[in-house]
Amino acid sequence: MAYAGRQPTTGFRSTPTKDSFNGDNSTVAFTLSIPTRTNDVEVFVENVQQEPVTAYSISGTTLTFTSAPPTGTGNIYVIHRAELVSNGVHTPSADLTAANATITGDLTVTGTTITIDSATAQTVDLGDNDKIRLGDSDDAQLYHDGSDLIINNDTGDIAITGANVGINTSSPSTNLDFGVTSNNSWIVTTRKNGNSVNAIGVNSDYGMRFGAPSDIASGNALISFGSISASDGSTFSEKMRLDASGNVTLNAGGTYRLDINAPTSSSAKITCDNTPMEIGTFDSHQLEFLTANTERMRIDSLGHVTIGRTSRDNATTDNGHNLYASGEHYLYTSTTNTNNDVIRVHNYLGNVTFSVDADGDVQNTNNSYTAISDQSIKENIVDANSQWDDIKALQIRNYNLIDYPNVTHLGVVAQEVEAAGMNGLIKENEDGLKSVKYSILYMKAVKALQEAIGRIETLEAEVATLKEAN
Repeated sequence: MAYAGRQPTTGFRSTPTKDSFNGDNSTVAFTLSIPTRTNDVEVFVENVQQEPVTAYSISGTTLTFTSAPPTGTGNIYVIHRAELVSNGVHTPSADLTAANATITGDLTVTGTTITIDSATAQTVDLGDNDKIRLGDSDDAQLYHDGSDLIINNDTGDIAITGANVGINTSSPSTNLDFGVTSNNSWIVTTRKNGNSVNAIGVNSDYGMRFGAPSDIASGNALISFGSISASDGSTFSEKMRLDASGNVTLNAGGTYRLDINAPTSSSAKITCDNTPMEIGTFDSHQLEFLTANTERMRIDSLGHVTIGRTSRDNATTDNGHNLYASGEHYLYTSTTNTNNDVIRVHNYLGNVTFSVDADGDVQNTNNSYTAISDQSIKENIVDANSQWDDIKALQIRNYNLIDYPNVTHLGVVAQEVEAAGMNGLIKENEDGLKSVKYSILYMKAVKALQEAIGRIETLEAEVATLKEAN
Protein backbone atom coordinates (compact mmCIF):
# COMPACT_ATOMS: atom_id res chain seq x y z
CA MET A 1 0.00 0.00 0.00
CA ALA A 2 1.32 3.36 -0.94
CA TYR A 3 1.65 6.10 1.69
CA ALA A 4 2.79 9.64 1.79
CA GLY A 5 5.52 10.67 4.25
CA ARG A 6 7.03 8.56 7.07
CA GLN A 7 6.26 4.79 7.22
CA PRO A 8 3.58 4.42 9.93
CA THR A 9 3.78 0.72 10.89
CA THR A 10 6.06 1.21 13.88
CA GLY A 11 3.91 3.89 15.44
CA PHE A 12 0.39 2.47 15.12
CA ARG A 13 -1.44 -0.77 15.90
CA SER A 14 -1.44 -3.03 12.86
CA THR A 15 -4.94 -4.37 13.54
CA PRO A 16 -7.90 -2.56 15.17
CA THR A 17 -9.41 -4.22 18.28
CA LYS A 18 -13.12 -4.90 18.86
CA ASP A 19 -15.00 -5.41 22.17
CA SER A 20 -18.62 -6.71 22.33
CA PHE A 21 -21.07 -6.52 25.23
CA ASN A 22 -24.67 -7.60 26.01
CA GLY A 23 -27.08 -4.88 26.99
CA ASP A 24 -29.63 -5.46 29.82
CA ASN A 25 -31.45 -2.12 29.90
CA SER A 26 -29.85 -1.26 33.30
CA THR A 27 -26.04 -1.48 33.13
CA VAL A 28 -24.27 1.69 31.99
CA ALA A 29 -20.62 0.81 32.69
CA PHE A 30 -18.64 -1.81 30.73
CA THR A 31 -14.95 -2.85 30.96
CA LEU A 32 -12.85 -2.59 27.78
CA SER A 33 -10.01 -4.99 26.96
CA ILE A 34 -7.47 -2.16 26.68
CA PRO A 35 -7.32 1.37 28.03
CA THR A 36 -8.27 4.09 25.61
CA ARG A 37 -9.91 7.49 25.30
CA THR A 38 -13.36 8.70 24.35
CA ASN A 39 -12.41 9.96 20.88
CA ASP A 40 -10.14 7.01 19.96
CA VAL A 41 -12.97 4.47 19.51
CA GLU A 42 -16.25 4.00 17.67
CA VAL A 43 -19.17 2.78 19.79
CA PHE A 44 -22.28 1.11 18.30
CA VAL A 45 -25.58 0.15 20.00
CA GLU A 46 -28.01 -1.89 17.85
CA ASN A 47 -25.67 -1.06 14.92
CA VAL A 48 -26.22 2.65 15.50
CA GLN A 49 -23.00 4.61 16.08
CA GLN A 50 -23.07 6.67 19.29
CA GLU A 51 -21.89 10.23 19.62
CA PRO A 52 -18.75 10.63 21.83
CA VAL A 53 -19.08 12.58 25.08
CA THR A 54 -22.83 13.04 24.56
CA ALA A 55 -23.76 9.32 24.56
CA TYR A 56 -20.72 7.87 26.33
CA SER A 57 -17.35 8.59 27.87
CA ILE A 58 -14.22 6.50 28.52
CA SER A 59 -11.74 6.59 31.38
CA GLY A 60 -8.95 4.04 31.09
CA THR A 61 -10.74 0.71 30.48
CA THR A 62 -14.18 1.86 31.66
CA LEU A 63 -16.86 2.69 29.06
CA THR A 64 -19.78 4.58 30.61
CA PHE A 65 -23.07 5.35 28.81
CA THR A 66 -25.21 8.30 29.75
CA SER A 67 -28.23 5.94 29.66
CA ALA A 68 -28.45 2.12 29.80
CA PRO A 69 -28.42 0.37 26.38
CA PRO A 70 -31.40 -1.91 25.58
CA THR A 71 -31.37 -5.66 26.22
CA GLY A 72 -29.67 -7.75 23.55
CA THR A 73 -26.92 -10.24 22.79
CA GLY A 74 -23.81 -8.61 21.38
CA ASN A 75 -25.87 -5.52 20.61
CA ILE A 76 -23.06 -3.28 21.94
CA TYR A 77 -19.64 -3.26 20.27
CA VAL A 78 -16.62 -1.00 20.38
CA ILE A 79 -14.03 -0.66 17.64
CA HIS A 80 -10.58 0.54 18.72
CA ARG A 81 -9.17 2.43 15.78
CA ALA A 82 -5.44 2.69 15.01
CA GLU A 83 -3.68 4.60 17.80
CA LEU A 84 -0.24 6.07 18.30
CA VAL A 85 1.98 3.93 20.56
CA SER A 86 5.06 4.77 22.61
CA ASN A 87 7.80 4.06 20.11
CA GLY A 88 6.39 6.32 17.45
CA VAL A 89 7.27 9.91 16.71
CA HIS A 90 4.49 11.86 18.35
CA THR A 91 2.99 15.05 17.05
CA PRO A 92 3.88 17.77 19.64
CA SER A 93 0.39 19.28 19.83
CA ALA A 94 -1.44 15.94 20.18
CA ASP A 95 -2.20 13.89 23.31
CA LEU A 96 -0.21 10.73 23.99
CA THR A 97 -1.78 7.61 25.55
CA ALA A 98 0.16 4.37 26.06
CA ALA A 99 -0.46 1.21 28.05
CA ASN A 100 3.24 0.79 28.87
CA ALA A 101 6.28 2.95 28.18
CA THR A 102 10.02 2.57 28.61
CA ILE A 103 12.11 5.72 28.51
CA THR A 104 15.86 5.21 28.35
CA GLY A 105 16.84 8.84 28.11
CA ASP A 106 15.70 12.03 29.82
CA LEU A 107 12.03 12.95 30.02
CA THR A 108 11.32 16.66 30.02
CA VAL A 109 7.82 17.95 30.77
CA THR A 110 7.16 21.57 29.90
CA GLY A 111 3.61 21.63 31.22
CA THR A 112 2.59 22.35 34.79
CA THR A 113 0.98 19.07 35.89
CA ILE A 114 1.68 15.34 35.58
CA THR A 115 -1.45 13.33 36.39
CA ILE A 116 -1.53 9.57 37.10
CA ASP A 117 -5.19 8.69 37.20
CA SER A 118 -7.02 5.40 36.88
CA ALA A 119 -9.78 3.37 38.43
CA THR A 120 -7.05 1.01 39.65
CA ALA A 121 -3.91 1.91 41.60
CA GLN A 122 -0.95 2.98 39.47
CA THR A 123 2.77 2.66 40.24
CA VAL A 124 5.84 4.70 39.35
CA ASP A 125 8.89 2.46 39.78
CA LEU A 126 12.34 3.90 40.52
CA GLY A 127 15.44 1.81 41.16
CA ASP A 128 17.77 2.13 44.16
CA ASN A 129 19.49 5.51 44.26
CA ASP A 130 17.25 6.81 41.43
CA LYS A 131 16.24 10.23 42.70
CA ILE A 132 13.28 12.51 42.38
CA ARG A 133 14.87 15.96 42.34
CA LEU A 134 12.96 19.05 43.38
CA GLY A 135 13.72 22.75 43.02
CA ASP A 136 15.37 24.89 40.36
CA SER A 137 18.84 24.14 41.74
CA ASP A 138 18.38 20.53 42.80
CA ASP A 139 17.34 21.80 46.27
CA ALA A 140 15.85 18.51 47.47
CA GLN A 141 16.06 14.83 46.57
CA LEU A 142 13.88 11.83 47.40
CA TYR A 143 15.26 8.33 46.82
CA HIS A 144 15.88 4.85 48.24
CA ASP A 145 19.51 3.81 48.76
CA GLY A 146 18.82 0.08 48.93
CA SER A 147 18.21 0.12 52.70
CA ASP A 148 16.50 3.36 53.68
CA LEU A 149 14.29 6.06 52.23
CA ILE A 150 16.34 9.25 52.05
CA ILE A 151 14.99 12.80 51.93
CA ASN A 152 17.69 15.44 51.37
CA ASN A 153 16.74 19.07 51.69
CA ASP A 154 19.68 21.36 51.05
CA THR A 155 17.85 24.66 51.41
CA GLY A 156 14.97 25.81 53.61
CA ASP A 157 12.74 23.70 55.85
CA ILE A 158 10.57 20.64 55.30
CA ALA A 159 6.92 21.51 55.94
CA ILE A 160 4.02 19.05 55.98
CA THR A 161 0.66 20.80 55.79
CA GLY A 162 -2.87 19.56 55.78
CA ALA A 163 -4.25 16.67 57.79
CA ASN A 164 -2.54 14.45 60.40
CA VAL A 165 0.70 12.60 59.69
CA GLY A 166 1.01 8.94 60.68
CA ILE A 167 4.24 7.01 61.14
CA ASN A 168 3.70 3.25 61.33
CA THR A 169 -0.05 3.86 61.32
CA SER A 170 -2.51 4.44 58.48
CA SER A 171 -5.05 6.16 60.74
CA PRO A 172 -3.28 9.04 62.51
CA SER A 173 -5.43 10.77 65.11
CA THR A 174 -3.07 13.66 65.97
CA ASN A 175 -0.84 16.07 64.01
CA LEU A 176 2.02 13.55 64.32
CA ASP A 177 0.93 10.04 65.29
CA PHE A 178 3.47 7.24 65.91
CA GLY A 179 2.00 3.76 65.63
CA VAL A 180 3.79 1.68 68.29
CA THR A 181 3.77 -2.03 67.43
CA SER A 182 5.84 -3.33 70.35
CA ASN A 183 6.95 -2.34 73.84
CA ASN A 184 10.55 -1.69 74.91
CA SER A 185 11.17 0.22 71.68
CA TRP A 186 12.41 3.68 70.73
CA ILE A 187 10.12 5.92 68.69
CA VAL A 188 12.17 9.07 68.02
CA THR A 189 15.97 9.39 68.10
CA THR A 190 18.32 12.29 67.45
CA ARG A 191 22.04 11.81 66.76
CA LYS A 192 25.15 13.93 67.05
CA ASN A 193 28.30 12.93 65.17
CA GLY A 194 26.50 9.75 64.14
CA ASN A 195 26.89 8.09 67.56
CA SER A 196 25.49 9.97 70.57
CA VAL A 197 21.78 9.28 70.73
CA ASN A 198 18.85 11.01 72.42
CA ALA A 199 15.62 9.07 72.21
CA ILE A 200 11.96 8.89 73.21
CA GLY A 201 10.43 5.45 73.46
CA VAL A 202 7.99 3.04 75.06
CA ASN A 203 8.57 0.91 78.17
CA SER A 204 7.45 -2.66 78.69
CA ASP A 205 4.15 -1.36 80.09
CA TYR A 206 3.78 1.07 77.13
CA GLY A 207 4.63 4.06 79.31
CA MET A 208 6.92 6.79 77.97
CA ARG A 209 10.69 6.63 78.43
CA PHE A 210 13.44 9.11 77.61
CA GLY A 211 17.07 8.25 76.88
CA ALA A 212 20.30 10.18 76.53
CA PRO A 213 23.93 9.22 75.74
CA SER A 214 25.70 7.31 78.52
CA ASP A 215 28.87 9.39 78.06
CA ILE A 216 27.30 12.65 79.27
CA ALA A 217 29.53 14.06 82.02
CA SER A 218 28.32 13.98 85.62
CA GLY A 219 26.31 17.07 86.47
CA ASN A 220 25.38 17.81 82.85
CA ALA A 221 21.74 17.62 81.87
CA LEU A 222 20.24 14.43 80.49
CA ILE A 223 16.84 16.07 80.11
CA SER A 224 16.00 19.77 80.56
CA PHE A 225 12.56 21.30 81.01
CA GLY A 226 11.87 24.99 80.63
CA SER A 227 10.17 27.77 78.72
CA ILE A 228 10.83 29.22 75.26
CA SER A 229 10.75 32.96 74.75
CA ALA A 230 7.50 34.14 73.18
CA SER A 231 9.34 37.03 71.53
CA ASP A 232 11.89 35.11 69.44
CA GLY A 233 10.53 31.54 69.67
CA SER A 234 13.98 30.07 70.39
CA THR A 235 15.56 31.40 73.62
CA PHE A 236 15.35 28.59 76.21
CA SER A 237 15.04 29.25 79.95
CA GLU A 238 15.69 26.10 81.98
CA LYS A 239 13.34 25.43 84.91
CA MET A 240 14.15 21.82 85.79
CA ARG A 241 16.74 19.25 84.79
CA LEU A 242 17.59 15.59 85.29
CA ASP A 243 21.37 15.31 85.21
CA ALA A 244 23.68 12.40 84.45
CA SER A 245 24.05 11.61 88.17
CA GLY A 246 20.32 11.12 88.61
CA ASN A 247 19.73 14.43 90.38
CA VAL A 248 16.60 16.47 89.74
CA THR A 249 17.34 20.20 89.96
CA LEU A 250 14.52 22.71 90.30
CA ASN A 251 15.18 26.23 88.97
CA ALA A 252 18.01 26.92 86.56
CA GLY A 253 21.45 27.11 88.14
CA GLY A 254 20.21 25.77 91.47
CA THR A 255 21.86 23.05 93.55
CA TYR A 256 18.80 21.64 95.32
CA ARG A 257 18.32 17.94 94.79
CA LEU A 258 15.09 15.99 94.70
CA ASP A 259 16.16 12.38 95.21
CA ILE A 260 13.50 9.66 95.52
CA ASN A 261 15.29 6.32 95.74
CA ALA A 262 12.58 3.66 95.69
CA PRO A 263 14.05 0.13 95.95
CA THR A 264 10.54 -1.29 95.85
CA SER A 265 7.53 -0.22 93.86
CA SER A 266 5.80 1.29 96.87
CA SER A 267 8.43 2.58 99.30
CA ALA A 268 8.12 6.36 98.92
CA LYS A 269 5.71 9.01 97.78
CA ILE A 270 5.51 12.77 97.34
CA THR A 271 2.03 13.68 96.17
CA CYS A 272 -0.16 16.73 95.94
CA ASP A 273 -3.32 15.28 94.39
CA ASN A 274 -5.41 16.82 97.13
CA THR A 275 -4.99 19.26 99.97
CA PRO A 276 -2.92 18.89 102.12
CA MET A 277 0.22 17.69 100.36
CA GLU A 278 1.38 14.19 101.29
CA ILE A 279 5.03 13.25 101.91
CA GLY A 280 5.76 9.78 103.19
CA THR A 281 6.21 6.06 102.63
CA PHE A 282 3.71 3.41 101.60
CA ASP A 283 5.20 0.49 103.53
CA SER A 284 7.09 -0.09 106.80
CA HIS A 285 10.05 2.10 105.85
CA GLN A 286 10.67 5.06 108.15
CA LEU A 287 10.77 8.65 106.91
CA GLU A 288 14.06 10.44 107.64
CA PHE A 289 14.97 14.14 107.46
CA LEU A 290 18.62 15.15 107.02
CA THR A 291 20.78 18.26 107.04
CA ALA A 292 24.48 18.29 106.10
CA ASN A 293 23.90 14.67 105.04
CA THR A 294 23.25 13.74 108.69
CA GLU A 295 19.95 12.46 110.05
CA ARG A 296 18.20 15.03 112.23
CA MET A 297 14.67 13.66 112.54
CA ARG A 298 12.79 10.47 111.71
CA ILE A 299 9.21 9.22 111.78
CA ASP A 300 8.99 5.46 112.12
CA SER A 301 6.28 3.16 110.78
CA LEU A 302 4.34 3.44 114.08
CA GLY A 303 4.18 7.23 113.89
CA HIS A 304 6.76 7.87 116.62
CA VAL A 305 8.94 10.95 116.01
CA THR A 306 12.61 11.09 116.98
CA ILE A 307 14.38 14.47 116.80
CA GLY A 308 18.14 14.88 117.18
CA ARG A 309 18.72 11.19 117.90
CA THR A 310 18.50 7.99 115.86
CA SER A 311 17.00 5.66 118.47
CA ARG A 312 14.05 5.53 120.83
CA ASP A 313 16.17 3.49 123.25
CA ASN A 314 16.15 5.30 126.60
CA ALA A 315 19.59 3.91 127.41
CA THR A 316 21.30 5.92 124.68
CA THR A 317 22.94 9.24 125.57
CA ASP A 318 22.03 11.09 122.36
CA ASN A 319 20.56 14.55 122.82
CA GLY A 320 17.09 15.04 121.42
CA HIS A 321 13.41 14.26 121.67
CA ASN A 322 11.17 11.25 121.40
CA LEU A 323 7.56 12.05 120.58
CA TYR A 324 5.37 8.96 120.73
CA ALA A 325 2.19 8.49 118.72
CA SER A 326 0.36 7.79 122.00
CA GLY A 327 1.21 11.30 123.23
CA GLU A 328 4.34 10.90 125.38
CA HIS A 329 7.22 13.34 124.94
CA TYR A 330 10.67 12.37 126.15
CA LEU A 331 13.53 14.89 126.26
CA TYR A 332 17.17 13.78 126.40
CA THR A 333 20.30 15.82 127.21
CA SER A 334 23.89 14.74 127.68
CA THR A 335 25.03 17.96 129.40
CA THR A 336 26.99 17.55 132.66
CA ASN A 337 26.22 21.08 133.83
CA THR A 338 23.23 20.77 136.16
CA ASN A 339 22.40 24.47 135.72
CA ASN A 340 21.90 24.20 131.97
CA ASP A 341 18.29 24.68 130.93
CA VAL A 342 16.75 21.86 128.91
CA ILE A 343 13.30 23.50 128.65
CA ARG A 344 12.66 27.23 128.47
CA VAL A 345 9.58 29.42 128.15
CA HIS A 346 10.05 33.06 127.06
CA ASN A 347 7.56 35.91 127.34
CA TYR A 348 6.77 38.41 124.60
CA LEU A 349 9.82 40.49 125.63
CA GLY A 350 12.12 37.52 125.14
CA ASN A 351 12.78 37.02 128.87
CA VAL A 352 12.81 33.57 130.48
CA THR A 353 9.70 32.99 132.63
CA PHE A 354 9.97 29.23 133.18
CA SER A 355 12.77 26.68 132.83
CA VAL A 356 13.70 23.13 133.69
CA ASP A 357 17.36 22.44 134.40
CA ALA A 358 19.26 19.35 133.36
CA ASP A 359 19.18 18.03 136.94
CA GLY A 360 15.39 18.38 137.12
CA ASP A 361 15.14 21.71 138.93
CA VAL A 362 12.12 23.78 137.93
CA GLN A 363 12.25 27.58 138.04
CA ASN A 364 9.85 30.35 137.26
CA THR A 365 9.81 34.11 137.74
CA ASN A 366 6.93 34.45 140.24
CA ASN A 367 7.32 31.25 142.31
CA SER A 368 3.66 30.46 141.70
CA TYR A 369 2.65 26.83 141.09
CA THR A 370 -1.05 26.11 141.03
CA ALA A 371 -3.45 23.25 140.60
CA ILE A 372 -6.93 23.47 139.13
CA SER A 373 -9.13 23.32 142.23
CA ASP A 374 -12.51 24.69 141.22
CA GLN A 375 -15.50 23.33 143.12
CA SER A 376 -17.33 22.67 139.85
CA ILE A 377 -15.05 19.74 139.11
CA LYS A 378 -15.21 18.19 142.61
CA GLU A 379 -17.66 16.06 144.60
CA ASN A 380 -17.80 14.06 147.84
CA ILE A 381 -16.12 16.97 149.70
CA VAL A 382 -15.49 16.01 153.39
CA ASP A 383 -12.91 16.86 156.08
CA ALA A 384 -9.67 14.93 155.74
CA ASN A 385 -8.65 12.35 158.31
CA SER A 386 -5.81 12.98 160.73
CA GLN A 387 -2.37 13.12 159.11
CA TRP A 388 -0.53 13.25 162.42
CA ASP A 389 0.76 9.69 162.44
CA ASP A 390 1.75 9.76 158.74
CA ILE A 391 3.80 12.91 159.15
CA LYS A 392 5.44 11.53 162.31
CA ALA A 393 6.31 8.35 160.37
CA LEU A 394 8.15 10.19 157.61
CA GLN A 395 11.92 9.91 157.52
CA ILE A 396 13.39 13.14 156.19
CA ARG A 397 16.72 12.35 154.58
CA ASN A 398 19.79 13.99 153.02
CA TYR A 399 21.10 12.28 149.88
CA ASN A 400 22.70 12.85 146.48
CA LEU A 401 21.66 11.56 143.07
CA ILE A 402 23.96 8.99 141.49
CA ASP A 403 24.18 11.07 138.29
CA TYR A 404 25.09 14.19 140.33
CA PRO A 405 27.21 13.02 143.30
CA ASN A 406 28.31 16.50 144.37
CA VAL A 407 24.83 17.91 145.00
CA THR A 408 23.14 17.21 148.38
CA HIS A 409 19.35 17.00 148.47
CA LEU A 410 16.75 17.05 151.25
CA GLY A 411 13.70 14.84 150.94
CA VAL A 412 12.21 11.38 151.35
CA VAL A 413 12.82 7.97 149.77
CA ALA A 414 9.85 6.46 147.92
CA GLN A 415 10.34 2.94 149.29
CA GLU A 416 10.50 4.30 152.89
CA VAL A 417 7.30 6.29 152.40
CA GLU A 418 5.70 3.15 150.98
CA ALA A 419 6.92 1.11 153.99
CA ALA A 420 5.32 3.67 156.32
CA GLY A 421 1.93 2.79 154.81
CA MET A 422 1.49 5.82 152.56
CA ASN A 423 1.11 3.88 149.30
CA GLY A 424 -1.12 6.59 147.82
CA LEU A 425 1.86 8.92 147.61
CA ILE A 426 3.85 6.53 145.43
CA LYS A 427 3.73 6.30 141.62
CA GLU A 428 5.71 3.82 139.52
CA ASN A 429 6.46 4.36 135.81
CA GLU A 430 6.97 1.80 133.01
CA ASP A 431 10.68 1.59 133.83
CA GLY A 432 9.98 0.59 137.46
CA LEU A 433 11.12 3.95 138.89
CA LYS A 434 9.08 5.14 141.89
CA SER A 435 8.21 8.75 142.56
CA VAL A 436 6.63 10.59 145.50
CA LYS A 437 3.69 12.95 145.16
CA TYR A 438 5.30 15.79 147.11
CA SER A 439 2.37 18.14 146.46
CA ILE A 440 0.08 15.76 148.39
CA LEU A 441 2.76 15.24 151.02
CA TYR A 442 2.78 19.01 151.57
CA MET A 443 -1.00 19.00 152.07
CA LYS A 444 -0.65 16.15 154.57
CA ALA A 445 1.90 18.28 156.38
CA VAL A 446 -0.52 21.24 156.37
CA LYS A 447 -3.22 19.01 157.84
CA ALA A 448 -0.82 17.75 160.51
CA LEU A 449 0.19 21.35 161.24
CA GLN A 450 -3.48 22.25 161.75
CA GLU A 451 -3.76 19.37 164.19
CA ALA A 452 -0.61 20.54 165.97
CA ILE A 453 -1.99 24.06 166.18
CA GLY A 454 -5.19 22.66 167.73
CA ARG A 455 -3.22 20.72 170.26
CA ILE A 456 -1.05 23.71 171.06
CA GLU A 457 -4.08 25.91 171.56
CA THR A 458 -5.65 23.29 173.85
CA LEU A 459 -2.46 23.09 175.92
CA GLU A 460 -2.23 26.86 176.07
CA ALA A 461 -5.82 27.03 177.38
CA GLU A 462 -5.06 24.40 180.00
CA VAL A 463 -1.92 26.24 181.11
CA ALA A 464 -3.86 29.50 181.36
CA THR A 465 -6.50 27.77 183.55
CA LEU A 466 -3.82 26.37 185.86
CA LYS A 467 -2.23 29.76 186.19
CA GLU A 468 -5.54 31.35 187.14
CA ALA A 469 -6.18 28.65 189.75
CA ASN A 470 -2.88 29.40 191.44
